[in-house]
Amino acid sequence: SPPSGRYPCGPAQTSPLPVLPGPSQTPAGEEPTPRLSRSRRPWPLLPETDPPPQDAPAPGSPASPLFSLSLLLFGGYRRVSRKNVLGHAARSTLYREIGRRPGSDIAALAGATGINENTLRYHIVKLVETGTIITFVRPGVVRYFPNQGRYSPFEQVLIHYILNDTPCAILQFLSHCQGMTRQELANALDISGPSVSRQMEGLIADGVVENRSDGRSNHYFLTKDAYRALKSLADGEPAILQHPAHAGENYPCLLEETARGPVAALALDPPRIPGT
Repeated sequence: SPPSGRYPCGPAQTSPLPVLPGPSQTPAGEEPTPRLSRSRRPWPLLPETDPPPQDAPAPGSPASPLFSLSLLLFGGYRRVSRKNVLGHAARSTLYREIGRRPGSDIAALAGATGINENTLRYHIVKLVETGTIITFVRPGVVRYFPNQGRYSPFEQVLIHYILNDTPCAILQFLSHCQGMTRQELANALDISGPSVSRQMEGLIADGVVENRSDGRSNHYFLTKDAYRALKSLADGEPAILQHPAHAGENYPCLLEETARGPVAALALDPPRIPGT
């Protein structure tokens, strides 16, 4: 048994919390920490998430004593708002890239900017939280657009398909050859008929393609809205036509002879298949 008056783990003891010296005024840009009585004063608050080191607004590196002291004194990092969100170099770079290539996803942005994906995701969250950019979500992908009202919901859908190889190729063939059948598209794309059908389900549901039947076969056409949107993008958004992996090259479905000529000509009077 333990000696008299002694315990295996010792009696519970408490010690007063340390009082950190520092200025009594809150610096500009920081939120003051509520003052509580000493007996109820909590430990200094830390950020809800751990932002990348370069996001620290205080001077000096995050490892410096000055940075650590300011973090403890003022309860964390400066609050990011719509007014200062682009004051950070990485976020400013991301915003410019999203404006240059609307509809980019995380992988495309990381490749274009050289920013680590984990760091990039943190900054993307801040841009979304402050309403600087908006998201376009489809299964397996999240795309980002500037929040300027520049792109209609339908144009965002169309850009989503342009940034996918098979749907983009379908747009290419239908802009040249209206009324292609499933088998003709399968042969042209070197994919199976069921694969064409799966792609068409989304394109038809989103109003990009319409299906007309002549009683024997189904024939696919670009809708008038798709023509108009393609022409608008070709005329005003040349950067969208470039594949991010091949700078200077164009998407096959939006080459000059594809987007400007046939789209402008066919938008007013799409051809009809025989017998309809």
